[in-house]
Amino acid sequence: MMHPLVILYVWLLGAVPAPEAAPLPAARDICQLKGSVYVTDNPQEAHFRVYIEEYESSAKLLVYSEENRLFADQPGLWHFTDKPAFANFKIYLAESRAFADFTIAYTDVASFAGCR
Repeated sequence: MMHPLVILYVWLLGAVPAPEAAPLPAARDICQLKGSVYVTDNPQEAHFRVYIEEYESSAKLLVYSEENRLFADQPGLWHFTDKPAFANFKIYLAESRAFADFTIAYTDVASFAGCR
């Protein structure tokens, strides 16, 4: 027969739900990334590592920096926030393309934003 404390411990483990991990962005497909973005200095807490290309033709994703977060509702439209709690996802700016998950370039035209 098992000790009563072992039974209680096993029961508690089954009764208490496991803590949930921080949610990743809804879309792991970079072509669907939109919304508020927080740029972090810590690559461990970032959802994506991003390298900024100088030319639009070299980038996988064209990003339009939206001033109003309500208008960052289409792929490639990003609103940069300085509060991580308000971000839909976090990025780390990689210094080398080799260490990035994907590359971006900024565009001045909102309709050009998105994947190439």
